[in-house]
Amino acid sequence: MGLACHALLPAILIATSPLSAGVSGDMENEAGKSHLAVALGREAIRHGYSVLFIPAIRLITALAKVLAEGKLEEKLAYYAKPKLLITDELGYLPLDPMRRIFFQLVSRRYERGSLLVTSNRSVGEWASCLVTRW
Repeated sequence: MGLACHALLPAILIATSPLSAGVSGDMENEAGKSHLAVALGREAIRHGYSVLFIPAIRLITALAKVLAEGKLEEKLAYYAKPKLLITDELGYLPLDPMRRIFFQLVSRRYERGSLLVTSNRSVGEWASCLVTRW
């Protein structure tokens, strides 16, 4: 039975916190969230949707680079284009000073395409990663 991809659009947000009791060492943060994100992306592609998967670190690095080069608008348009943008492991590293740029991307995608975000942080910790003071 396939996933109903129309239910994916226009927005998705997945947050998974580290696994709890009984798991230790390197496996502590392996909750399968990236595999789930990839599976959802593959299913969306199967149903004709355009999908882009990018680790959050690479996304933020790319945005910082084009910001310095004065080409931010082009890159924001590129990341706003797919019907589903999957950003993997948001919160692994701090977003500062790129929080505002990340919010520009989220704003561009609003009501135009889905955004699937995986994170190793619990939802209660998201404010420390995402909230910016204007």
